[in-house]
Amino acid sequence: MKHRIRYFMLFFFPINVFALVQPGENLWQVFAQVGTELDQLVINQSACCANTFTTLAFIEQEEKTLESKIDQCCFTVNSKIDVLQTVVIADFTGTFTALAAVSCSTTSTTQCPSTEISQTDFSGGLYSIAADGKYCLNQNVTGNINITAAGVALDLNGFIVVGLISANNSSGDITIKNGGIIAPSPASSGDASIAAVTISAANQIVIENCNVTCVATVIGSSGVGVQGRNAIVSAANNTIILGCNVIAGNAGTGNVGNLASQTAGFGGGVGGIGVSIPGSFATIRNSFIQSGNGGTGGAGASGNLAMFLTAGTPGGNGGSGGLAVSTSSSVAQIEKSTIKSGNGGTGGNGGNGTNGSAILPAGGDGAIAGNGGAAGTGIIVGSNNNINNVEINTGSGGNGGLGGAGGNASMTFNNGGTGGGGGNGGTGGTAIVVSNVNNVIIQDSIVIAGNGGVPVVGRNGGNGAGSSGGSGGKGGDGGNGGVGISLNTCSLTNILRTQVFSGSGNAGSIGGNGGGGGVNASRGGQGGNGGSGGNCINDSGMLTKILNCSFNSANGASGGNGGSGGGSGAAGDGGNGGNGGIAILESQATKNEILETFILKTGNGGNFGTGFTNGTLGVGGDGIQITNSNLIEIARCNINNTGFDGTGVASAAGGLAINDLTTTSTNMIFTNYAINIAHTTNKYFLSTGSAVDANNGTTFGLGTNRLSNVHKS
Repeated sequence: MKHRIRYFMLFFFPINVFALVQPGENLWQVFAQVGTELDQLVINQSACCANTFTTLAFIEQEEKTLESKIDQCCFTVNSKIDVLQTVVIADFTGTFTALAAVSCSTTSTTQCPSTEISQTDFSGGLYSIAADGKYCLNQNVTGNINITAAGVALDLNGFIVVGLISANNSSGDITIKNGGIIAPSPASSGDASIAAVTISAANQIVIENCNVTCVATVIGSSGVGVQGRNAIVSAANNTIILGCNVIAGNAGTGNVGNLASQTAGFGGGVGGIGVSIPGSFATIRNSFIQSGNGGTGGAGASGNLAMFLTAGTPGGNGGSGGLAVSTSSSVAQIEKSTIKSGNGGTGGNGGNGTNGSAILPAGGDGAIAGNGGAAGTGIIVGSNNNINNVEINTGSGGNGGLGGAGGNASMTFNNGGTGGGGGNGGTGGTAIVVSNVNNVIIQDSIVIAGNGGVPVVGRNGGNGAGSSGGSGGKGGDGGNGGVGISLNTCSLTNILRTQVFSGSGNAGSIGGNGGGGGVNASRGGQGGNGGSGGNCINDSGMLTKILNCSFNSANGASGGNGGSGGGSGAAGDGGNGGNGGIAILESQATKNEILETFILKTGNGGNFGTGFTNGTLGVGGDGIQITNSNLIEIARCNINNTGFDGTGVASAAGGLAINDLTTTSTNMIFTNYAINIAHTTNKYFLSTGSAVDANNGTTFGLGTNRLSNVHKS
């Protein structure tokens, strides 16, 4: 440091050494002079910097003092943090102790911050809530819960009630949430009529985050099969269902036929309803709802020689699938949910005819089978209903039963028995039904109708003995496909931005073969008819508006072939092909609008079945067909790929883009575009009040031609 100061001083105070040296002086004098000057410089430096070093020493002392104070402060802060940590640990120890005390466990006796319900609280299989307040399960329980008080919150707390829950009071304000409800299989037909959750309170009902499941009906019946149990039925106003999975019960089987009383098998039961809310102001949101399947039809009784009754009795029809959702009263909102209806039940088999004997030598006739049941409907809506962002899938029709076999004759000159006809397939379910109500909105949804059921072949006739064999039984008809949306004498329905797919028909079955072995011919059974494809929309309403929607209607199916004749007998006639589905059918409708809508395709017709006389071809589906309707406006629609007839090629039986069959029409049809239209003669069949049809590329003027409907092929 000292050297730095010297250099500093030399820099700022230069010594003019050579200025002091006189010519002729000795060199030692020069050095003496330099030394004197240096001594003086040191003296000056000492006097100048004395205060500087004093100041620096003071700064160093202050630095040590400050460091000491910081150390003292940090020690104090650390001490206080240690105290605070001790307090926090003690406080959270108590908090976690309290939380542990309220956590639910199947063995704890203090699980819920409300009135607890455990299995020991049930008396005779019943727990009654007669006072308002909060109630909470602390374990899985078996038995029924009945709420008679208003202002009740029942928290299932993640547990399951194996039983039924009901609420009946004059005020309401009831919440059921957070758990499972498993309704047992019905013990009787009366028990089956009671829903898993039944609400008869006046208003304000919330069912939230619950899984409601109904076990299928398995008990027998002396008649028609016992119905499937309904899942939720609420007569209350302001019923709200949020975030629930709801599955109704499948129906039971019908009783078998009785030979002595000559009764047929009984029909299968009807599938359970998913949700039924006859009360007003209902809301269903973020839920999955499924109805039950129809029950199987009872089998017919077979003939019995000992009873001198040789013919069988018919099988019973399959039961219908259950209705998924009914909001039949005024004002309901269904949104962000999935709805699925049940399948139709299978038809019962027909009873067999007996073979002949010495006493009764002719063969007995086989009996016809039961038909498959119709699939359930997706939603039946009431006035002021809004269906928003919902996917609706309906079930398939039930399969037909197997007809009874005709018996063989045992002695000469006796005929064989006739074969029983196969059962028809059931009709696919309709997705949405709007009937005799007003102000319904269906928007931003996907609608998928179910397919028709599978039929069964006709049974063969029995062989004759020196006489005619029995005729073959008729093949069952294929089930028709389901309809997407059905509007029946309603008004002010708006269908907006919704995709609709109809159900496919099922093919007809072949007829049974005629019996052989006789001197006379026996004829084969007729082939079954093919099922028709469902229409996307059947509209007989008023002031309907269809806007920005898309439609895809399904194909009809082929008819079945006739059965072979016995011996030289003729074959049975072929069945008819089913018709292709129409995208939109306006029938008995008034003042409706179809605007800016896209028809992706319509259904092809089914081919005919072959036989002694062939069946007829099914026709292709039209894009839009109008019958006996007036003031229908169709504008700016795009219609593509109409259906072929059963031959699979364009023909006069192919579908038209728009087919107005109204005799004296006031309908307004303009500025629509069609492409790939299967009808060879016309692309549109328009009323006189509509704009003319023109080929794509036609130059239009500013007159009426600017409103022309256009086609490309």
